Amino acid sequence: MALSKRPILLLAAASLAVFGCQIQAAVLISDNFDTVATSADINGRAPVVNTINGNAWSATTSSILGSGSGTLIGNPATLSHSASIDLGADYLTDNPGLYSLSSQFSFPSGSSALGWVGMGFTPSASTAQNFVGNNGSPWLLYRANGTVIFFGGPNTLDGTTLGTLATGSAHNFELELDTSGSQWLANVYIDGVQYDLNGSAAGMSFALGSAANFSHYIGLATGVNGTTTVSGTIDNFVFEAVPEPRVTLLLGLSFGMLFMRRRRL
Repeated sequence: MALSKRPILLLAAASLAVFGCQIQAAVLISDNFDTVATSADINGRAPVVNTINGNAWSATTSSILGSGSGTLIGNPATLSHSASIDLGADYLTDNPGLYSLSSQFSFPSGSSALGWVGMGFTPSASTAQNFVGNNGSPWLLYRANGTVIFFGGPNTLDGTTLGTLATGSAHNFELELDTSGSQWLANVYIDGVQYDLNGSAAGMSFALGSAANFSHYIGLATGVNGTTTVSGTIDNFVFEAVPEPRVTLLLGLSFGMLFMRRRRL
């Protein structure tokens, strides 16, 4: 079930815009893959932006390749692998807050294959495995037949099917991770719409557990379910720190109250 995206945050952002102030997410790591040559892999590639550290992509050779058109493709011959960036052992724990991991995925239209591309957080960076073997926690996958599945993890192999998207065009996938509390929470947005990760009235967020269940890698993965020759495309990988809605709303209200008070004087 999908609902509209972040109504409180949008209201607060609108309030700040009215009063000439705007708070934006801070991009920490990003890569648009525009300079990856055709059939070149990204192992050892420095992302376009990395404000956290100097770490590069760690990937299996010839598994996730440049397409020659500014995107990546999963190589069907070696599809069950991953590419990750090391944030540092305690980065998410030492810097509690709200984080967003996003990327654009697409598959050719008309496919019934079960091969997939995905993204997420993972405690392990073994490039010879994908997030299933690495126990991604949390992560999202997009199948060649259009199915979208969310996995909480770690050690969670039974994912939650969120729905089916039209193939033939790119979709923006966003995985939000809230590390500000004792229980970390995950949210999923696809093409700007939030999806219910509980399937009930228990709230939209998925409770992931304590910080001890998580490690320090973010990345991309590909997988094979049966025989497939269909390749998904990957583009615009971004990891950013997001202003929390309650903080943004309070700032917006504060500016509003200050503006109204000044008008009365």
